[in-house]
Amino acid sequence: MLTVVIQASGQSARMGGDKALKPFLGRPLIYRVIDRLAPIADEIIVTTNHPDDYAFLNLRLVADLVPGRGALGGLYTAVASAASPLVAVIACDMPFASATLLETATRLIVQEEADVVIFKTDEGTNPSTPSTAARPASLPSNPPWTRTNGRSSRGSRRSKSVN
Repeated sequence: MLTVVIQASGQSARMGGDKALKPFLGRPLIYRVIDRLAPIADEIIVTTNHPDDYAFLNLRLVADLVPGRGALGGLYTAVASAASPLVAVIACDMPFASATLLETATRLIVQEEADVVIFKTDEGTNPSTPSTAARPASLPSNPPWTRTNGRSSRGSRRSKSVN
């Protein structure tokens, strides 16, 4: 089982408006992401701090559980809100998201008993690529990073490279 979470909680400051709702091929951009990933999802959630703007999607909408923490807060919300034991998290502005890539990452999580898969190229990791996370059996209700001003997840998990 896989929950796909589309993060649409950002401020979209550089776009001059909500990027998920900007037209792409004649429809709001977020539709393209949904269309590409729906075939592999048992559940789709949209994390947003503006649920009224996304009601037309007829999907489950979840506000950040820890507001003001950026992408890390959105990731926490995604994992905490998912019904499935595996969670694929993707930004709303990735119209070419690959279901095959997320299926591969999900398979790696299971095979390697990993907590998370973060994609890396020869140029390094890229925060704009999707990440797939295994849902922890017991997610803390007040993780340590919520008590600081930090917004980074660095150092919070062990890493293992799989080729």
